[in-house]
Amino acid sequence: MKRNFTLLLRSLALLALFATSICIASEGATEFEETQDMNELTPWELALIDVMLNVEWQEPGTYTLPKSQSTVTVPDDHTIVIGEDARRLATALGNDDEAIEALIMDDDNTFVFTYCDVGYISLEDIDDIDPLVMIQHVSEDCEQDNQQRLADGRPLKHILGWAQKPTLHPDTNTLSLAMESEAGGERHIDLITIRLSRSGFEMISWVATKEEYAARDQILTPILETHTFASGDNYNDHMDGDKIASFSIAGLVATSIGLHMAKAAGWLVTLKKFGSLIVAFIMAGIYKAKAYLLPKRDD
Repeated sequence: MKRNFTLLLRSLALLALFATSICIASEGATEFEETQDMNELTPWELALIDVMLNVEWQEPGTYTLPKSQSTVTVPDDHTIVIGEDARRLATALGNDDEAIEALIMDDDNTFVFTYCDVGYISLEDIDDIDPLVMIQHVSEDCEQDNQQRLADGRPLKHILGWAQKPTLHPDTNTLSLAMESEAGGERHIDLITIRLSRSGFEMISWVATKEEYAARDQILTPILETHTFASGDNYNDHMDGDKIASFSIAGLVATSIGLHMAKAAGWLVTLKKFGSLIVAFIMAGIYKAKAYLLPKRDD
């Protein structure tokens, strides 16, 4: 039944994407026709569309993520790509990070879940984080990566400054930070949330417009609130004898997170460019498939 649902979903999504007679909403169809002339797309963009239409898009519900074994609830009007399919999609977008375990998307936003099993990370040097030095390093890394973006035909990216300096939320053992960037002539906010566990950390990445970032409590927070580590793997479950990470929180933020922000956010901007339109069609396929497969109720 699940395979039949997936095949039907993809078929409906393809029809919705390529048949001009199928219209989800007049405004959305007009936007697609005006901005997404298939003849004007680059080979890289066409290859990306092919991958997006050939991964398994799952419907709203609660899922166990494969690397962390944590769970997250996908809200209505969202879809999720998990495991190898998530990595295939990320690779097609220019990010080959093997630690990616899921992408949650709606027709405006993409939330990337990346898990690193590095061991317990100490918070004792949280005050050693230097935001000025960090943003300089991220900007330098970003400019170096622009050479590859240019070769791939992807938008160049430039770091503009902090939208939110690294901030620890001790009640949830979570660190959040956000940088403003420019890519493809548009400004965005690159936001990262780091949720610490007993055995490592989950990183949730999101690229937002300034308006979306201002509404993050309505857009991002409801998803974060549903994310939970497996029983016994919460940060406060730490015990003597546990694996200890080779770096503390300051080292994580200064190196791994900074490098991630330089590399990853650019491909999320690409998704914002035209991927949201495809996701809208995919979501339409989900609801059409459900209407087709689920028993009809008698009036």
